[in-house]
Amino acid sequence: MHHNRLRDLAAFGLLLAPAVAQCPTGSTLVAGGQFPAPSGPVYAMAKWDPDGPGPLGEHIVCGGDFAYAGASATANIALLNPATRIWSAVGAGFDAPVRALAVSPSGTLMAAGDFGMSGATAVARVAQWNGTSWLPLGSGTDGQVLAGAFTPNGDFFVGGVFTTAGGVAADNIARWDGTTWSALGSGVTGLLPAQVSHLGVRSNGDVIVGGDFVSAGGLPARGLALWNGTWSTSGLLPLTGTQVVPAMTVLPNDDVVACFQNQQGPSPYRTYRWNGVTWSQLGPSASVPWLVFAELSNGTLIGQRNVGGVYELQSWTGAAWVTVNSPALSPATSLLTAGNSELWIAGTEAPTLWHFDGQNWRTPADGLDGRPMAADAFGDGFAVGGFFSQVGNVATRGIAVRQNGAWSTIGAPIDGAILSLMAQSNGDLLISGYFTIPAAPGIQNVARWDGQQWQPMPGLPTTPGTALRAFAESSSGVVYAVGGSFAVQWNGSSWQQLGVLPNGVTANAIAATPSGDLVVALNGPGPNVLRWNGASWVPLGHGLPSGGLGFGEGVFSLCVLPNGDLVAAGAFDFGPGLLVNVARWDGVSWQAMGAGLPASTYDLDLLPNGDLLATHSSLDMFGQPIVSPSRWNGTSWTAVPGIGTAQDQGILRTAVNDRGEVLLVGNFQTANGGVAGGLASLLTNCPTNRQPVGAGCVGSAGPVTSTVVAEAWLGGTWRANVTNLPAASIAVHVFGVASVTLPLAGVLPAALPGCTLHVSPDLLLLDLPVAGTSTTSWSIPPQPSLLAQTFRHQAVPFELGPGFVFTAVTASNAWQMTIGAW
Repeated sequence: MHHNRLRDLAAFGLLLAPAVAQCPTGSTLVAGGQFPAPSGPVYAMAKWDPDGPGPLGEHIVCGGDFAYAGASATANIALLNPATRIWSAVGAGFDAPVRALAVSPSGTLMAAGDFGMSGATAVARVAQWNGTSWLPLGSGTDGQVLAGAFTPNGDFFVGGVFTTAGGVAADNIARWDGTTWSALGSGVTGLLPAQVSHLGVRSNGDVIVGGDFVSAGGLPARGLALWNGTWSTSGLLPLTGTQVVPAMTVLPNDDVVACFQNQQGPSPYRTYRWNGVTWSQLGPSASVPWLVFAELSNGTLIGQRNVGGVYELQSWTGAAWVTVNSPALSPATSLLTAGNSELWIAGTEAPTLWHFDGQNWRTPADGLDGRPMAADAFGDGFAVGGFFSQVGNVATRGIAVRQNGAWSTIGAPIDGAILSLMAQSNGDLLISGYFTIPAAPGIQNVARWDGQQWQPMPGLPTTPGTALRAFAESSSGVVYAVGGSFAVQWNGSSWQQLGVLPNGVTANAIAATPSGDLVVALNGPGPNVLRWNGASWVPLGHGLPSGGLGFGEGVFSLCVLPNGDLVAAGAFDFGPGLLVNVARWDGVSWQAMGAGLPASTYDLDLLPNGDLLATHSSLDMFGQPIVSPSRWNGTSWTAVPGIGTAQDQGILRTAVNDRGEVLLVGNFQTANGGVAGGLASLLTNCPTNRQPVGAGCVGSAGPVTSTVVAEAWLGGTWRANVTNLPAASIAVHVFGVASVTLPLAGVLPAALPGCTLHVSPDLLLLDLPVAGTSTTSWSIPPQPSLLAQTFRHQAVPFELGPGFVFTAVTASNAWQMTIGAW
């Protein structure tokens, strides 16, 4: 009954376009997050009260190699208020990493490291905060400073890799007395360039010096020495052969704990505690060093070391080291304690700062505390999966949902990380990765959210690496997926493997085309796009080979265009036609898409009007990684500006919902000049809109309900479903440009009381419902004069009785739509 639908709707469009509507063009990139911890490595940490006896209280100051913390630009040093969970900058910061922090007995904050400038002020690797800005300490040092500490009398000691301090010869260690620099005798030296990496101060003013050196003041030292006005090394080594001390601290009771590298071999590291007289070994020799030590107020010693590639916190029981329950931590650089259980641990990988309050671990401020790996439109919002435990201010391990701008968890908590996800057409959400769900013991690595709870999806191959890397859904609702080296189909109760992929490949993406083809994308130089022929996987055309060695090459993403063509993107550049990182399969052969894309491309998505959005990563002129989106309008690519530098290369995922919002997630730091923290939204300047303009009434099958399922976009297709219709009925879809209020009972004898027409009947389309649902759509022409115009829609069902007699006429709720553009 729709044979004239396109012609009629085209004519209806003319009613909307007598004048050109005013609407801004283009899109706006909006930063959507902040950094819960500093955005790069933290090398030093200290407790500091910025206003001394004032009301601010104790803060945590962090120094390192980072540009942002929270929502602030921080230039390698940042201040956290633990009470408000807000980060702030400390003056102009520094132009290079901060390696050491120290607070004087009177509350003065000192910073040291690699830097030379704070804003326009020269501060040669050592600086003092005066409450408003950073000031130099004389002429500073001529090389890197790695450690700093105050003695009780207020003298400031620095150690590192340098030869002068304040113009005075000082090998790798020096003292600032508040006015001038002085050397500590002949300093410390080594067979190779020596370094002082640890300084600790005992209550009597003795300075304990640790690092990589063989003499101190001319005395044999082998990595550890004491300064009390003169150098001493007697009794400071528990064993011979030591030259490097990778970790050391002075405890509140003046004991020294140090890790020594004493020999080559499978277990070269030993840890000892010194009480001022004797050494006692803490645990057996090990193959990896301890990184940090600290002590709780109850005397419990805490440390971090590498255990089988996992950086674990451990505590010393007096007889053995035992693991402390903690999240996945990066290599630690600094550890602070408070009371019997509170811990702050800083490290070199995101999140770079964790806080344990005695009961729970958490990053210290709001934001995304890890790496997102996948995103998809879900409901009216988005679902995001990855390696994280917090988004915004919501604790949510590995999976989070954003609806109406607010983040939330979904279902029972997972334990692990998500690598891929997909929202199905029926509203379910599929997730895969490396995880379990403690509340559902039968679930591992893949699950389905049915709107109420997580459901198992059994049957994956039991070979290693069984996490699914990508999902796809056919037009008939069949779900497919690919793992590291296999492809599977979900039959409703279990996964069934589809043939065998070539040995040694990794499957990155899968797509189901409208023509019925199932296609997978693979790593490697080719053939790297395969089609399932019902029995085996065969190359799709000539594939997309590259001229390189295969490292970092291949096809990483697939997308189906509105016309059914398939687009493949990745890292390839020597295929026929000089295809560069992106190509289109038209059903016969691979075709170039303009000049291609300038860098390896990792994600593809469709904008509401059918344009293609691609994200790619590369290095800028300074060798820094950047991530960027580009847009294909059918004939050419244009850059979407605004995404800032990345923390490392290669992660930028997109998701597009029907309301027209594009969510970008990844490892980028800024968006449109604002601090992004890995989250941003791309919004059209000419959005679509819908609003209700009248209520419906109740028919024999229930309330007649119209739901808009695809918004009104220029060049896109608007759709609505009308539900709760009797099996024997005809749906009349009414389109109009104006509102009316017409009780149907006044014009149609069979109309039920309370049923009202709310839309001027400028166009009527008839439809026979299927299973109680009638669907209507309008392919809106890309005609600029339609932009920002409004139209209305309502359904008027005619219920049929025996002999095709109308027994009732009802009406759905009515909508007004504003046409937007991308």
